[in-house]
Amino acid sequence: MGLVRNMLQRQYDDIAYKRRENIKTVYELCRDHGHDNEAMKKEFELYFSHETDNGRSFGDIAEKPGEIKYWFEMLISKDEGFVGLEYVQALKTQQRRYLEEYRDNSGLNYVSGLIHLLLGEFELDDGRQRLELALRSIKQFEEKDRLSILYNSQKLMDYMPEQSKDSFMKILYREYPNKSIELYEAAKSDYGLSVLVDQFTGRLKLAIGGVN
Repeated sequence: MGLVRNMLQRQYDDIAYKRRENIKTVYELCRDHGHDNEAMKKEFELYFSHETDNGRSFGDIAEKPGEIKYWFEMLISKDEGFVGLEYVQALKTQQRRYLEEYRDNSGLNYVSGLIHLLLGEFELDDGRQRLELALRSIKQFEEKDRLSILYNSQKLMDYMPEQSKDSFMKILYREYPNKSIELYEAAKSDYGLSVLVDQFTGRLKLAIGGVN
């Protein structure tokens, strides 16, 4: 009986999540484009679109969230590098439908977080929430995969607004405490420098304490 109850609760939670996300999508589209019928039409066309210009789709990530290369192929073209902010804006709309359908997909959530960072909207809507949710799953990944996520994420930081970059750096320092030097070299932020100083000071105190 308990198993059936749990299954029914899970099904109810999934239905409630999808409805909530769908309402949220409509609200955000009206909020951002409700004053412009042509813009609204374009947004809905993107919303129902499956294809992207670079041959990779959110459907690929939804079906194989463990294929980390798919995450970054949405944002980094093999031939031309970063896909550009205009394209990222279109991806944000296109991804909405998949976020409505897939509740706990680490790949979709991480890419959503990156999109919000790149657009300077990390604290708007659920950008931070989805990135943090993805990172909980990423903690369980193999080390080589976690490092792949780190290094590919660093490639995108040059295209983020300063505020987004600072927010992202704080998260990366927390998640990768042993990579503080590499992180500082990638962004050379004041926050990164303070982390290095604190780490060096801590090691120095331990060394001095060991001598004494």
